[in-house]
Amino acid sequence: MGVETHCHGKTYDPLTPGIHLGGSLLDTSAGVLLHNSVTGETRLTVASHGWDDQDFDVYHDNNVIGTITRRSEHRDWALVELTNDVQFTNTAYLGPPAPHNLLDCWDVTGYVTPISYFAADGFTTGTVWFNYAGLVYRKNKGYIIEMSSDFAYIFRRLRGTADELAQIPAPELCGAPVVHQETTDDLISNSVCGFVWLNNLQLSWVVAVGPLIDAGWEIVQQ
Repeated sequence: MGVETHCHGKTYDPLTPGIHLGGSLLDTSAGVLLHNSVTGETRLTVASHGWDDQDFDVYHDNNVIGTITRRSEHRDWALVELTNDVQFTNTAYLGPPAPHNLLDCWDVTGYVTPISYFAADGFTTGTVWFNYAGLVYRKNKGYIIEMSSDFAYIFRRLRGTADELAQIPAPELCGAPVVHQETTDDLISNSVCGFVWLNNLQLSWVVAVGPLIDAGWEIVQQ
C-alpha cells in the first residue's frame, strides 16, 4: 500500500516529487524515481547533505520509507531504495509540470531560451519558477546550473493564474527536481535539468544530472 502524505493542504498517495523527507541532519524535498537500464535498480533521488555519512534511513511522516544505498556527496545526490510497501509516482509533482526525462547541462545551454521557465516545488515553498542564468564549474562539485528567480517571480505574479502564483526559494527546497515548462520540443519539455542544491532569494544552484545520465539512469514513466 502507499504512504499517505499531506502537502500544501492536499493528500498525496502515492508519494510524489517534492514531498517532505526527513534526514538525520536536515529536512529536504524528494527528488524523482529513477531506473537504471544497466543494473536493473530503481531508486529515489534525495539531497545527500540531509543525512549524516553514517545514517541511511529516509523518513516521511515519522515512517522509514527507504534506505540510502549510494551517494555522491560532492554532487549532493543520494539514491534510496524504497521499502516494498511504499509507492512513488513521477506522474504528478505538486505544482510544477510532471518530470518526463533527464536533461544534460549541455542541452540546457544549447536549447533553453532566456524566456523559458523551469519550476521546482518543496514541502514548504509552493511552486518556485526560474529562468536559466548560466553554467559554472566548481571544484569537487562538477557543473552547477545557476537559476534566477527574480524575473520569473515578477512575471508569474503578474501573469500567473490564481493557483499558479510564484513563490520564492527556501532552504527546504533542496533535493527537489527542477523541471522545464511544457513545450512542443520533446527534448526539453518536462525535462529535469538537476536538483536544487543551494539557494537564496535571487539565485538557486542546481546540481546537473549528466553523471546520472552517463551511468544509465532514466526517469521512471509511472
